[in-house]
Amino acid sequence: MKVFRKLLVSAFLCIIFSGLYANASAQRVTVLIETLKCDEGKIIHPVHVDVSIFDADNISEIMKVVKNLRSTLDQVNSDPNAIQKAEIIFSQLQKLVATTPSLARLRNLPTPEYRFQIPLVKRIVVFAFEKSEFDSFAYAMKELDISSKNTNNATLNFSSEVECKGAK
Repeated sequence: MKVFRKLLVSAFLCIIFSGLYANASAQRVTVLIETLKCDEGKIIHPVHVDVSIFDADNISEIMKVVKNLRSTLDQVNSDPNAIQKAEIIFSQLQKLVATTPSLARLRNLPTPEYRFQIPLVKRIVVFAFEKSEFDSFAYAMKELDISSKNTNNATLNFSSEVECKGAK
């Protein structure tokens, strides 16, 4: 009888905790994504980009590749092979982002602003890849702490701050 009572109590606690977890994980938040690119002094809002949103705590491998890509691109002026290396790393990054489970993903964003509903997490990382024949490394990344009270805005800038300075 004592074993049955302990089993019943354990089952009851499992049901309660799973219900609490389901309520916490069922809470969703809005993330508003906006694309931006500066070209020849003009602000453009690209569409048809591929967007993926990740829980920042679950993508350490992707972040290692991003760090490696940035480091390699920083060496472009001093290493004649840096561009080739960066192209390989960039391809790795694209594949890793495309195959890693995400909170949300959309290929070919239909508009420059798009609202995603995602599960509530502490921090997200958003990646966007633009199909460009002129820019070999057309991607944007944004890290964002998430608020459950307000819409979370993430502007994905495919250009550097220098390129966008004074753009209209």
